[in-house]
Amino acid sequence: MLRNVKTSERRRLTRPAALAVVAALAALLLVAGLAVAGCAGSSSGTAGGATPGASGGTSASAVAGTTGQPPSPGSAASLAAAKALIGKTFPIARAKDLTGAWVSMPSGWRGSPLIVLVTPSKASQPDADKWIAYLRPRKDVRFRETPIIDSSMAHLMSGFIKREMKGGLPKDMWSRVIPVFEGAGAVKHFFGDFGDKVAWVAVLDDAGVIRWLHVGGFSGDAAKAAVAELKQLR
Repeated sequence: MLRNVKTSERRRLTRPAALAVVAALAALLLVAGLAVAGCAGSSSGTAGGATPGASGGTSASAVAGTTGQPPSPGSAASLAAAKALIGKTFPIARAKDLTGAWVSMPSGWRGSPLIVLVTPSKASQPDADKWIAYLRPRKDVRFRETPIIDSSMAHLMSGFIKREMKGGLPKDMWSRVIPVFEGAGAVKHFFGDFGDKVAWVAVLDDAGVIRWLHVGGFSGDAAKAAVAELKQLR
């Protein structure tokens, strides 16, 4: 069906539109996925859906397990879960940026501090765009965006999705956007569930260790704090 779309129409698709394709495809797998998850949950005997953090700390998933809902951005529970990740190394993943170059995370980022915008879903893209609008004009700020696309169907269509993302971005952003398909689940598991409405913003030191983490959505004060932390680490 995608082959029948006119080239001119496909070129008009932007990065959010490409992520909308992912959301639609993921919805087709939702019923089957819920069935599999239900079987796994009943056989494992895990109550509440709580998942320990991959790093051994208190993840947002573990916090959500007590209420059935992810902690609200900026809430005490959300801040506590984020604080538990400070001092831990960013999760290992390998993916291609929009230029086609392979990036090993976090080893490929080592050498100087970096701000990483983790966008867990299409719904968090508007928030990530606010961060990008603030960071991009600052030539002394090194940052990357990592859209986390945790869908087996999307993985099969990764080439198409990345082409559409690339078409909606200026060239200077191509090397800064690194969509994660393979290993996306592990990255999400590391962070836990802070909700999918905002970007998860981490400042890494030159060894790839998280030194600052914000999961409360964009604000001028938060953006200034992120840049200040980045400069302090130099």
